[in-house]
Amino acid sequence: MHQSFYNPNSTNYTYGGDPFGSHHHGHHGTPSEICTNSTLLVQCDTWNLNGWVIQSPELIPTCIGALIIGMTLARKTFPMKTRNSTFYAMIFATVGIMMTSAMICDCLIYHVLPQYKNIHYFVNIVDVGLTSTIGYAFLIAALLDVGFLSQDSPITWALYFSGATGIFYGWYLVFYKNWEAGFLILYMVVIAIGCGTWVIVQFTLIILDKDWRSLKWLLFAGAHGGFGLYSIMSRKLIVWICENVGCHWATNFIWFVVTDTAIYFIYRYYVSRIEFAKGSVKPNITQVANESNTSIHYNAIN
Repeated sequence: MHQSFYNPNSTNYTYGGDPFGSHHHGHHGTPSEICTNSTLLVQCDTWNLNGWVIQSPELIPTCIGALIIGMTLARKTFPMKTRNSTFYAMIFATVGIMMTSAMICDCLIYHVLPQYKNIHYFVNIVDVGLTSTIGYAFLIAALLDVGFLSQDSPITWALYFSGATGIFYGWYLVFYKNWEAGFLILYMVVIAIGCGTWVIVQFTLIILDKDWRSLKWLLFAGAHGGFGLYSIMSRKLIVWICENVGCHWATNFIWFVVTDTAIYFIYRYYVSRIEFAKGSVKPNITQVANESNTSIHYNAIN
């Protein structure tokens, strides 16, 4: 879940310690120079721990946290046996796995065995492939929530797995066949359509059902996701964080943190919608008649 792909020719090996350390293979600069130069910023955010070079070490706790959160939410959701609970549990678990692959890709393997580009390409494809697949999964979830698809139908799972297979093949083409439009289509378009459709569907369902209690959780998730996206797109914010807090917090740190919180709020939203649905179910005529007959029979006996 990162913005830059592995470059097998990269030589950004640096040391850790001072958040604005200047011993970057001969590169020297003031905090202002480092924060306005993307190359120096990446070098500043690289640590050498007893010979093991770690890129963006501050992201590691957020990725471990995402794995714990994702798997915990999946474990809570799957046994519910409520509408679409299996599919949402799968989404939560996939987020945890994806963030783990992001940790390996972005932090741990960046400088390992640079001559073996296939290893790096594989890890990158797993990372971005899972990211795009999650976006596609939210599109399927939206169709499930409106009743166009059924969680118990083989067609639903065939659509999901065939789509995921196509996504991973697309990323293979990006890395090995230099498909230039691939990043835009697979990362931006797929995620935007999938997540955007899910959000529109949820807002529509909330309005139609007048389920205002669930609205807050959807807004929390949207606000966190929106701010995370802003944090990686706003050059002004990145520079401000770098100059005032430190270079280690000016890369993807905010984006990774709000990914953790956003997925938790989506879980709370799902639970709230389930509780609303249970509370709004009214007994049908047959149930009312049966309950009335039971009451009459009980009173006659007594």
